Amino acid sequence: MGKKIFEGRYTTENNQDIVVFPIGMRINKWLAVRKWLPVFTAQNNVSCK
Repeated sequence: MGKKIFEGRYTTENNQDIVVFPIGMRINKWLAVRKWLPVFTAQNNVSCK
């Protein structure tokens, strides 16, 4: 496998004005489009700003 999952929160020293805030979305039922499509479109609108 070779890949290790690091659990928890991490910080770093940074002197630049940058913020990274990753948000994930998981789709359990692909056919339930009416449930996940609004979340997907809202998430994309936020990430483009």
